[in-house]
Amino acid sequence: MVEEATEEQLREQFDVNFFGAVWVTQAVVPHLRAQGSGHILQVTSMGASGGFASTGMYAASKSALNSVSEALAMEVAPFGIKVTILQMGGYDTGLFTVGTTMTEPDPLYGELRAQLAEMWGDDAGPDPSTAVPAVMELIDLPEPPVRLIVGGASYDMVLQMEQGRIEQYKAWERLSRLAPG
Repeated sequence: MVEEATEEQLREQFDVNFFGAVWVTQAVVPHLRAQGSGHILQVTSMGASGGFASTGMYAASKSALNSVSEALAMEVAPFGIKVTILQMGGYDTGLFTVGTTMTEPDPLYGELRAQLAEMWGDDAGPDPSTAVPAVMELIDLPEPPVRLIVGGASYDMVLQMEQGRIEQYKAWERLSRLAPG
């Protein structure tokens, strides 16, 4: 939970998921520019489309990478370099067992944690290798998308989240338009 996270945990999450990817990107772009082509795949998450209880730090780091990658795509396009953000679905990568930042649980969030555990169940998701066909087809496309949701169930969930966000924008349009800009 956001309230439980320490500054050190937040920084470690961003060091891995955001800064690490940015430093690798900065290292490779000059080589791709020199050859006049290339395709950078930035691995983010379907969770980068919006925060969700208990995954806020993770989603924030992946959202930051989404934003930088969209800017990068515009910046390097004139050099023949493509960028695709792979918004991965829930694959069995160990994210929620060994690959995530664990906070000191506050008992006040116990009920929410129980609800989330019941909702998510024990299914760790499919093996990551099942995403390979989609990624292999993607890299052969002459004009690949800047964003690709990887996973059918994930596609449905992200689409539902985005539609909900659009509905909320429309519901509050009057209030938004009260301010200039």
